[in-house]
Amino acid sequence: MSAIGLIGILVAMVLFLVMVYKNCVSYWVAILCAIIVALTNELDILSALFTLGGEQSSFLQGMVDLLPTMFKVVFMGAIIGKLYTDSGAVTSIANALIRAFVEKRQGPSKITAAVIVIAVLNCLLTLGGIDGYVLTFTMVPICLAVCQQCNIPRRFIGGFMTLNCAFMVFPGSPQIYNVMGVAGAQAFAGGAGLNPAELGISSTMGMIPGVVASIIIAVLSVITMIIVSKRAVARGETFEAGTVEMPPVREGRTPHVILCILPLIVVFVLYSIVKLDVFWALLAGMILAAILFLPFLPKQDVRGNQITLLGSLRETFNHGANQYPNALMSVITPAGLAAVVTSTATFGAIIGMLSGLPINPIILAVIMTVIIVALTSSPPATLMIVIPAVLGVAMQQFAGDITAFSVPAIARTSIIAASTLETLPFNGLIVLTLGLTHCTHKQSYKYMFLNTVVYTTVGTIVAAVLFILFPGLG
Repeated sequence: MSAIGLIGILVAMVLFLVMVYKNCVSYWVAILCAIIVALTNELDILSALFTLGGEQSSFLQGMVDLLPTMFKVVFMGAIIGKLYTDSGAVTSIANALIRAFVEKRQGPSKITAAVIVIAVLNCLLTLGGIDGYVLTFTMVPICLAVCQQCNIPRRFIGGFMTLNCAFMVFPGSPQIYNVMGVAGAQAFAGGAGLNPAELGISSTMGMIPGVVASIIIAVLSVITMIIVSKRAVARGETFEAGTVEMPPVREGRTPHVILCILPLIVVFVLYSIVKLDVFWALLAGMILAAILFLPFLPKQDVRGNQITLLGSLRETFNHGANQYPNALMSVITPAGLAAVVTSTATFGAIIGMLSGLPINPIILAVIMTVIIVALTSSPPATLMIVIPAVLGVAMQQFAGDITAFSVPAIARTSIIAASTLETLPFNGLIVLTLGLTHCTHKQSYKYMFLNTVVYTTVGTIVAAVLFILFPGLG
């Protein structure tokens, strides 16, 4: 292993962290860091950045490799999210939950109910297929309104926004982690000439430990946010909008809450139970949402001109489609940097060293996933690297006996582990959330860190232990 190469990778990752933390756009920072990695690892810079289809992976190739899967999730999720926002469907669900569980309560119990309502809403929208990036724009106004109504300090909104992290890795969730975990396991099966279905590879693989881990993450996160919110209010802290522009009160009708939930249910059922490709599940949800919400879409364009019913649908689709490029680039750009890192001999030596550890493949999957997520800042790319690699190591350990280990157990544990070190302070969604709420890292990040790093690590450990103690759960 080259000492200079390793130093270069570490410097590049620290630089990436610091510069994005300082509000530099990750698109150009990732390229700069990729150049540092290439220079210190004796790679041709142009080849490391722009080569397509060669033996050596490149920055551009790393982005391209993720496009087919990420496009489906982010593009469709962005349009569904915009349909829910423009029609008032999200507001309708939130208002129904608030009327049922929050409004009639007083004091500490009102805060408890408010936090649980935010968690439930996060759960519904995440499992219903709305992309996590788009969900930020959808949920921040809701959280602002709830915090104002319950007099909860604004600095806790960052923590409330991360209550969806438990459901991002929930078995069957039509989100990036699950989709890429399935893709990684299928890549192994294809390379080994095996049938993915016979190996138990699906969106719901490793169901019981995966559900248990998600519940633990959710419960710990909700309890934490309830406790810190109550303590702050008890100390006399109150809600202050500060420089944040409060969301306007929505005028006009909104869809009935039952209509609002139907598309979310359709997406989850088609993806996790019927086992359709995530594209078809999201497409079905989008079409149903468009039909159900059409009468409730704004009848004016951005300039205030009156438009027809179909014109309002066109405007919503346009705005949703305009959101997806930035969301997509925020996901696949770190994958470009990851591709350059993983193409180096230094990284190969690290993987070889880790793969040679005489430990259970499930534990190996956790260790490799956490380390590579930290080095590359790209969970999707990490899952496509780790899952096939660990499964290949397991095949060697057990002399090619595929029945001696569980593919679903290794894949599900990797999926949960990929959520642990993604949300470090420089993460795009962290920076975006803090920007929308006009809060600093000092004010809000510690709650986000607990929910998305500490508790996801606990969930990962629990899932791994369950798979190891009870192999039949895989």
